[in-house]
Amino acid sequence: MGELVFERAHQVLTEREQRRPHEEEVAQAAAALLDRAADGPEARPARRFDARQEAEKWW
Repeated sequence: MGELVFERAHQVLTEREQRRPHEEEVAQAAAALLDRAADGPEARPARRFDARQEAEKWW
């Protein structure tokens, strides 16, 4: 799994910076990705407003 995270971090940095990143930069980005994953989702996403459901209440 660590190798997959490292590869993904390398891909993201390459796309963002349009250059080949240094190994240390990739390692830092991979660590940041793992930290974010360990924290889990921030919160439940807000429920989207559905105009049809709202209109059905009035009929």
